[in-house]
Amino acid sequence: MTDLLIPHVPSMDSGVEFRHSLRTLDSNLHLPGGLDLTVVGHRPEWAEFDYEPHTAPDPQAPKGLRMVWAVLAGLRRAERDGVREVLYLSDDYFLLYPQTAVSNVHAGSLGAKLTGEMKRRPEHWWTRTLAETWRYLRETGADERKLICWEMHAPLWVEVSSAIEALSAVADSGRDVFWRTVYRNVCPPRQPAYEAPDGRWDSWRGVAGVPWATVDEQIWAKRGREVARRFAEKSRWEK
Repeated sequence: MTDLLIPHVPSMDSGVEFRHSLRTLDSNLHLPGGLDLTVVGHRPEWAEFDYEPHTAPDPQAPKGLRMVWAVLAGLRRAERDGVREVLYLSDDYFLLYPQTAVSNVHAGSLGAKLTGEMKRRPEHWWTRTLAETWRYLRETGADERKLICWEMHAPLWVEVSSAIEALSAVADSGRDVFWRTVYRNVCPPRQPAYEAPDGRWDSWRGVAGVPWATVDEQIWAKRGREVARRFAEKSRWEK
């Protein structure tokens, strides 16, 4: 059995992207033993799945820190249930074609990624959070030449006990960082990992050769009907 962990917050559209994300998983993700889903945060009224209620201790906290709190809540639930490893996904990931395995993928050098973002959009919140992530890791004594950026629109395998320890330290510090990159640099994966292109679409065409994808709100508003037509059948997690 593969345990899926997905944070979800209420949305104005009643979670329509999330609903179709789940449909793509139900249709295309075929892992040994089947899938067990736990959602952290909010369960839409159309949904039928196990969830861990969660509200950020400070709703005004930076986005990176709020995500750390949410993921920690889900991991602690998994630990109570005796789960040793989960597959983390965001609630807007779409699996475009069938997969029987999921690999850990990353975006390459963290230093190179940060340098590029500082040139492209230095004042953007994402760049500021990435810079804070780099500083946090350097303060742990990490070799900056070996730091990897794990900020990808793709699933991530997470060992529950080691992730709780790493993210608890982040939560205690109150730092606004990207949890995926902190976790996987502090606790490198036992499984093979490789650099890959990101699956964020700037159109409905997607990224060639990348099974996982996500869209921004503007693209979804224009192309959401195409997703709905392609994945019209309800998933096992819908009423």
